[in-house]
Amino acid sequence: MTYKYLKKIDLTCKIRSVGLIATGTIVVGAATLTPIVLGTISGAGLILSAFTEAKNYERKIEMCKFAYTSYEKILTDIRSFLRGLEFDDERILDYIEVVDEIIIDMCLLYDKFEDKYNKLFITE
Repeated sequence: MTYKYLKKIDLTCKIRSVGLIATGTIVVGAATLTPIVLGTISGAGLILSAFTEAKNYERKIEMCKFAYTSYEKILTDIRSFLRGLEFDDERILDYIEVVDEIIIDMCLLYDKFEDKYNKLFITE
């Protein structure tokens, strides 16, 4: 579920940066020929674009998808064991432990990004 929040944050940042750059060059550039106003608005868009690239939301989204599919596979295995597949408790516990360690090492902190998303986009 986290990757949905990250997609929204990433898309919002990209749209805002493109909007600022377009506004700065087209609207402000045509209305006034003042380089300070033109540079300020376009510069803000470029800074937001660089910030979005530095955060690398695409990689974080892929890691969240990896975590989701890994846990889905574990749930499917557990369902199969309940339906009669041979159950080896040592093997499944080792597998769950390995998947947990990989996800903890590679993936982002869910709570941190959910709080940021709720603070930015959800009004209470």
